[in-house]
Amino acid sequence: MPTRRELFSTIGLGAAGIAVTPARAFQSGTHVSAPAPWWLIDPLKSGSSLLSGWTVRGLDSIVEGATVLTIERGSDALRIHICLHDGAPKGYAHSELFDLIVMDQGRGVRTVPSDLAPSLNRLSAIIRDNETKEINPRRFISLTRLMTHTDRVDAFGADRLN
Repeated sequence: MPTRRELFSTIGLGAAGIAVTPARAFQSGTHVSAPAPWWLIDPLKSGSSLLSGWTVRGLDSIVEGATVLTIERGSDALRIHICLHDGAPKGYAHSELFDLIVMDQGRGVRTVPSDLAPSLNRLSAIIRDNETKEINPRRFISLTRLMTHTDRVDAFGADRLN
C-alpha cells in the first residue's frame, strides 16, 4: 500500500495542486463534498480528550474546501477548519500539508482561549503522523476536495466560512 506522499508524487500533485480541482469545481457551480476524514485525526473520535479540558465533539464532512473539527470545553465550543496550505500556513497550528484555522468570520479579531494552543499543537502532531501513514487510496481521493484557506475565502467569502 503506497504512502500518501507516494500517492501525491505518483499523480503529480502537491498540496497546492490538490486545491486546484475543488476550486474549479466550486466556481463552476458543482457541489463537491466528501465524508468526514476521521482517519486524519485517528485515534481521536467524538468524546476524545485533548488538553486543557478540551474534547472532540465531531468532525464534519468535507464541504466548501475544508473539514470542520468542533471541540468543546464546558459551554465553549470552537470550530477548527482543517484545510490545505500552500507552504505558508495561516492557522494557529499546522502540519506539513494541513492548516488548522480557528474561524472568526473574516474579522481577524476573535479572542482565542489562551490555553487552546496545547490542544491545537496536539492535533497538528496527530495529523502530521497520519499524513505519512499508509492509507487506502479511496481516502486520498477525499483530500482532493480540500482547498487552501485563501482559495476558500476567494471562492466563498470570509463571512460564509464560519
